[in-house]
Amino acid sequence: MNTLIRNTVSAFLLAFLLPTVAMAQSEMMITWTGVPGEFETTIRADTLADGSQAHDVYVLEKGKVYFMLESLDINDSVVIKGQEFGDGETPATVQALPKPDGAYGTTQWPGSFFEVYGDAATFRLENLLLNGALADESNSVFSTLTARGDDQIIETDNVVFANFDWNMQSFGNDTSFDINDTVGKDYPSYLNGIFFGGFLWGGGGWMGSFKDIEITNSSIMNCWCNAIVISTHAEQALVDHVSFVNIVAGAFFHRGTNNLTVRNSLFYNSMMWRHSKRWDAILWSDDIAQGPIGVMNLASQVPADSATIANGRGYDHLSRNITWHNNAWANDQVVRDNWDSYPETWSWEGTDADGNPVTLADTTMYTADEISVWVGALGQSLMAADPTITEYDNVETTDDLALEDAYTEQMLDRIWDFRDNENHDRYTDWWWKYEADGEKVTVEWPMAEDLSYSMSSPAATASTSGGPVGDPRWSGASGVDTEEESVLPEAVALHQNYPNPFNPTTEISFTLADRSAVRLTVYNVLGQVVRTLTNEVMLPGTHSFTWDGKNSFGSAVPSGVYMYSLSTGNQVITKKMTLIK
Repeated sequence: MNTLIRNTVSAFLLAFLLPTVAMAQSEMMITWTGVPGEFETTIRADTLADGSQAHDVYVLEKGKVYFMLESLDINDSVVIKGQEFGDGETPATVQALPKPDGAYGTTQWPGSFFEVYGDAATFRLENLLLNGALADESNSVFSTLTARGDDQIIETDNVVFANFDWNMQSFGNDTSFDINDTVGKDYPSYLNGIFFGGFLWGGGGWMGSFKDIEITNSSIMNCWCNAIVISTHAEQALVDHVSFVNIVAGAFFHRGTNNLTVRNSLFYNSMMWRHSKRWDAILWSDDIAQGPIGVMNLASQVPADSATIANGRGYDHLSRNITWHNNAWANDQVVRDNWDSYPETWSWEGTDADGNPVTLADTTMYTADEISVWVGALGQSLMAADPTITEYDNVETTDDLALEDAYTEQMLDRIWDFRDNENHDRYTDWWWKYEADGEKVTVEWPMAEDLSYSMSSPAATASTSGGPVGDPRWSGASGVDTEEESVLPEAVALHQNYPNPFNPTTEISFTLADRSAVRLTVYNVLGQVVRTLTNEVMLPGTHSFTWDGKNSFGSAVPSGVYMYSLSTGNQVITKKMTLIK
């Protein structure tokens, strides 16, 4: 009895003390002066005697562009965020600018805005527009951030990445990524090449390893390679309510993605390259002979070698634990017409491995109808052999995305410019991309891209809750009918969970005044995401969800204090709860 009382008292003390410690962060405003390099030099100089950062949070002014001259090394847990901004305002922006010698100052390949070195560090970006285009139009910074240490956590919330080949990648060990409300767009890709660059890369191979990945409420558009590369595996990965639009080589790397759940997401023109005999043999090896890969993008996986297993990165290629459910997909008519316009064969003059002149050729392999499948023949055979690969409740939707056709047409044209002779003859600089305002190195705000679709399409009711799939910003909150307003609640309210303390389950309820894009998330006292209970566009009224004390991947969490947070787009409310076992 005394032990029970003591544990209960300890739990309640934790409920009041631990969140206070976790949330006690010191902020520093980096006042904008217009001097290039002030952003990174201010943070670099803000250190204590032991070399650690003097502040935890660095705040940038909304409506200002901070020109960055060189990479910023991150060695401690740091938050970089912009001030909150509203309609008619622009976010705090960080943009690349060359140094006086004409080059951007990156520290090592591939060259990033942020190089995260500190082991066990948490690095968070929030309320920012990050623009990799050098302001003098000379070049583009390759990457937004690179995780290089061990056991790091990378978080983004309300961030836009533009004009980078890569957004985020791990070259360290056991990196976790928690990505929410984030957009990756305007991927330039390297000149005279193909299939390189994307939103998130790592998970083995020649890159670092992944631990936990959670990508929610986000959009990846106009991407030149795979949007997400999990080269072999992550310990656990969740992609929920993400819009993948105009992806050249497939939303995911075909051989990896072990321990992955993909749900409530939209795949629109997600394999724009189209299969051809010569290049697909390079890209897909012998798998392509079994038929088009399909939107679900599965291929066989080689067994882990002894070195991989010795490094703690082993995986079972016959028990891959991949699930796709409640997603929607389509290829629009612009893409299908382009595919059908390809010649059956074509040739060009090139050189062999020794530099000798030679005639090269390629062949179109499949029709537009054959390519437009959810799971290809190889994927079907893999699912039959491995019961841990499953898919259900995925639907083909209508090709009615609101995105202006010029974005898609320009990407298709550049694909053919490479494909016809394995060289870019017409697109010869970094600024090949279509921009609605014609500006090359600035990012139009609000974003000109529109990834919304008809609310009468199959995608509008395909999610796990019967609502729309994809990034909620595109199907987002709209007004309610005037005759209903008198009976609707007047404010958003998050209620205390019941029971509290609890074991093993508790109910969390909230009330909405309007139709809203809602995210209900459970965090631990370190601010790490434990479980996302819902990511949906929801109607006005009271809604209730049960948390069973498990994380996003079904594992029970330990006793302790947890925070649950309700985000409705323009409001965030957080409360505490205690789990006792």
